[in-house]
Amino acid sequence: QLLSAKHLGGHKGTVLIADTGSAVHSRASTRTKQHCSDQTKEINLSSIALFLDIDGTLADIAECPSLAHIPQPTKAALHVLHGKLGGALAIISGRRLSDIDSMLAPHVFACAACHGGVIRTGAGLEHHGNISGDLVSH
Repeated sequence: QLLSAKHLGGHKGTVLIADTGSAVHSRASTRTKQHCSDQTKEINLSSIALFLDIDGTLADIAECPSLAHIPQPTKAALHVLHGKLGGALAIISGRRLSDIDSMLAPHVFACAACHGGVIRTGAGLEHHGNISGDLVSH
């Protein structure tokens, strides 16, 4: 199964990932044709953890944060990667945890929300730190 760059966000330098069983192959890619790279290498997933932001990475930057969305193929790709990484995938965002969960539904991942003020582990345990009300309301 090939997960294309546009499914992992519209960001330059996005990685193309092909699921080939026990290993994943990646190819660096950019949107600009003059600098397009076609180099492929195998990635050992047992030594990788992914920490992914939402805005500008999984979702294109939107004029208003409430207009941003994560395409369904991206959600499916994250689910596959989560499994291949043995759960070593987390979402980091300034958004509220409930907003992150809404954007990624039906999938639930480990998260650092509210600029790190709220942490949810892979086991679903939540920790709420002391953060200012300005960050929570943002």
